[in-house]
Order: sequence, then structure tokens, then C-alpha cells
Amino acid sequence: MLRCHGDSYLGARANNEDAFGWTQPPDPAARATVGCLYVVCDGMGGHAAGEVASRVATQTCRAAYYHDDRGSDPPQRLAAAVAAANRAILAAAEAEAERRGMGSTLVALLVIGERAWVAHVGDSRAYHLRDGRLTLLTQDHLLVTAMLGLTGEAAKAHRQGHVLSRALGVAPEMPVDVTSVPWREGDRVLLCTDGLSGALMDSELAACLAAGEPKEVVAALMARARKFEADDNSTAVVVAWLPEA
Repeated sequence: MLRCHGDSYLGARANNEDAFGWTQPPDPAARATVGCLYVVCDGMGGHAAGEVASRVATQTCRAAYYHDDRGSDPPQRLAAAVAAANRAILAAAEAEAERRGMGSTLVALLVIGERAWVAHVGDSRAYHLRDGRLTLLTQDHLLVTAMLGLTGEAAKAHRQGHVLSRALGVAPEMPVDVTSVPWREGDRVLLCTDGLSGALMDSELAACLAAGEPKEVVAALMARARKFEADDNSTAVVVAWLPEA
């Protein structure tokens, strides 16, 4: 039984440039063939363009995935949906001058039965919890990683540690990482923006993920973000494979 919940905390920002959404087909046959898709995005750009970019990315990725009738396998179909989101942001930016240069990160989880995949561009993250052990499924696409090979705390400490090496809306062709994810009953996945992962330690993320159903988990994560006064928008979507009973 798949359960999910999501929420977003404004933080110290004037507006929220994060967006999230999911599609869970009501038809069991559709779930078995094309699955359920969950998406989290973090927008960037002036004049509220970041809000536009993240919303366009979230909506387009989900729509493109389910309207793909080419019969491609799930990871290829997911990558194509992210590419469609990239093109949609570029088109929206071209249509209005004040939105030029807007962009967005994206992290998505696709679940089909006992298989799952994660796709991502940028520094929004996916974490996997199994038997109390938290695993980071994504690697932040940062300039200091691409140019200097820095990761983790070393990347954060660098003066350009926040600069992305990849984002949707930056170029007509943007590489997307798609990886398979271990997936069995009892597993949980957290999709989040960097506002949340930057404010909470991995041990705090794991403790929250292990407690309760997704709605309770997300409430705990948002409470922690408020407690530690996250200075950025903080968004979380939690997906759990719960026992039928």
C-alpha cells in the first residue's frame, strides 16, 4: 500500500519558489504498468519567476510522463518527461522578458510495483530509509563538484558551494540522472529541496522518517525546519510502502 504526503515551509524568504505534486492513477492496471510519480522542484529567478519555473517543471514532468505513448521503458520515459519539463521552462521564459533566465531543480520518484527509480537535476535530494538506515540516493549537481571534485561538507564550505552545475531551463539539452532504487515493503523515500536538507542533519531526517505515516513524518520535518529557522523554502514529499493491514 503506497501512502504519500507533502508540505512546504516558507522559511525566511518572501515567497515560496518550491513546488511539489504527484500522480497516483486510480486504475490498478495503470499503476502496474506506468506506476505512480512524485515530483519536487526548487525554482530560481527574479520577479517571482522561480515560482513559475518550479510549477511548470512539476506539472509538465507529470503530464509528459503519463502522455508518453512511445512504449519506452520506465527510466527512459521518466528521463523524457524531465526533458519535456526543461523545454517547457525555456518556452515560458522566452514568452515573457522578465522570466528570462529562470530555472528549477527537479527530483522525482517513480514506483511501479516492486520497482522504483529516481530522476534528478540540481541539488534537490532523494533519501531512502530501510530498517532504520538512511541512504542518500542523489548527488548534488554543483559547480564545485563538477570542477573541483568537492562533495559533502567540503562543497558546502566553498564560497561557490551553492552554485549549480545543472538546472532545468538553463540550456536546450540538460543531462538528467536516472537511477534504480531498492524498493520493498516497509521502505520510505523522502524527496526534498535543499532548504530542508541544509537545515537538518541526516540523523534528524532518519528519525523523522522512521516515525508514523507520511503525513506525520512530513509534519515532523516541517516542525524541525521551523525550529531550526531554515532560511530557505523547505519542501518535503514522503512516499512509504506500508503493510496492507
